Amino acid sequence: MPKETSDTSALRQQERKKTAAKHQATQEKADKKLMEASSKNRKSKDNALETKVWLPVKKASAPRSTKKRGASSLESDTVKKPAKRSKSDNTSKADSTACVTAVTRQPSSSTKKSVRHSQSRPRAITPEDEDEDDEGRNVFHPPSSPRSFLSQSLSGNEEGNEEGEEEALSRAAIQFRMEKPVFLEPNNAADSSVTATSKKATSAAADLFLPDDDEEMTAQALKDDSGDEDEDEDGDGNGVVEEQDEDDGQDDDEEWPRYLQFKPKLSIKRQTPLVRMLIRRAIRIGHIIIVTEDGFAESQDREEFRSIVVMQAGDDLEKENPGSQQFQLMNQRVMDDGPWRQLIGEFAAERASIARSKMRSAALVHVTSYCFGEDEAGADRVAALLDDSVFVYQGHYAKDNKDIVKWVITPHTVYQNPAIIKTIRRAWFKTPTAFGTKLNDFYMSSLEGSSDKEFPIPVVALAATTVYAALSMWSLGDFVDHDFSADAYKETYDRHVHFFEETKKTLPLAFHDIMSKIYKLVRDKQPSTQSAASKGNPFIYYQPATI
Repeated sequence: MPKETSDTSALRQQERKKTAAKHQATQEKADKKLMEASSKNRKSKDNALETKVWLPVKKASAPRSTKKRGASSLESDTVKKPAKRSKSDNTSKADSTACVTAVTRQPSSSTKKSVRHSQSRPRAITPEDEDEDDEGRNVFHPPSSPRSFLSQSLSGNEEGNEEGEEEALSRAAIQFRMEKPVFLEPNNAADSSVTATSKKATSAAADLFLPDDDEEMTAQALKDDSGDEDEDEDGDGNGVVEEQDEDDGQDDDEEWPRYLQFKPKLSIKRQTPLVRMLIRRAIRIGHIIIVTEDGFAESQDREEFRSIVVMQAGDDLEKENPGSQQFQLMNQRVMDDGPWRQLIGEFAAERASIARSKMRSAALVHVTSYCFGEDEAGADRVAALLDDSVFVYQGHYAKDNKDIVKWVITPHTVYQNPAIIKTIRRAWFKTPTAFGTKLNDFYMSSLEGSSDKEFPIPVVALAATTVYAALSMWSLGDFVDHDFSADAYKETYDRHVHFFEETKKTLPLAFHDIMSKIYKLVRDKQPSTQSAASKGNPFIYYQPATI
């Protein structure tokens, strides 16, 4: 009996252990299901907004389109604004480009401490954060760099891994930046606050898609900006074109990538790198036209001038960057988008007008070199200077046998009067960074075999015209200001240009001698960049009075 009782007790103990193990396994399974249901319920409550960022990634198997074979489909690289979407409208046809969806969630009450961090900048998402949305689609978060984008694009693609890393990374970087984010509208009014925060965070993340982070492009833009200290002197100090309509070209801007969008009412340095490079190049081309072709170029047909300089700038930048899709797309917009081209070209037209105005301001200062004085005597001397345009010569005042004041010229000094020389120097060659100094490559000799540089005809003709205008303002003995406009002085300018062109055709040696002398007089007396500090004691010359 005792032995049977012991065996029975052991069997009962084993049965109790098995029953307890089964009960524990059942309880753990139930707890796991409860946690999964709770997590799914919390996810559906906290999900506030979905923000789509279009990226060219590898597309998963998508259902075939039900569209008829003969139906036409519009394909465009440009991302269009999506229409508002209701909660019931959750299904859509498979797009030709895979969609990468970044989900912005409303923080729960248990994570209040991290709210300010999640609102100030987007959280760094790792590949482990992959999830599925309510429709069963894979949900990814946008990569933070072209290299991570490349790893996503080539993941699962054995053929893509055979491509060179540098070439693949370069291609991925271009695709990574060519797209722009599109914001979806909130599903209800309660999501409006979340939408504002989400747009700010996603907009900050979207800056990664712009070419601002491209080292070579940014370096080139900074190089174009360097040495432009005189640009602030050209206008109001910030390089902003004031005469622009804020709404012009803004509707079309949304159809282009963000790095090609123009920001009105902002300075050049606050534009995107590509737009900034285009503006700088257009300004330089405009200056070249003013110096080498026509000093009043933009005043005749301003719209045509703006188109010419911007189209030339777009062609030059595309040729200098062969194979770049960004520069190709920029040049395409220059050719196709007329209003946008006019906005960019207005910067160049404004700078051309400012360059001519600086010449006029310099002439008003240096016209005093003639020492004509004021009142009636001054008026007589100004009349003598303007007679037969003898003011372009060096000379002195004298009276003829009829007691009339004349300007007696010094032979072989045509267009070498100090007023003209100082006007050119002060206006366009005042500093080493002045635009006239930057165009040294265009001051070439017209005489074959000669190394002596010359000024182009428009430079000297425009200076002579501004000096003539300044003298005219003193023709009554007192200063009377007039507008220096093309309508008033273009005829005078054309007359000086005609004199130079005829001399160049008939007397090429004399023309070369005149222009090379003017160049030397202007450039040989450049202002010194170093100023020696005065250490002398001025009292050494003081002699006290004797008592």
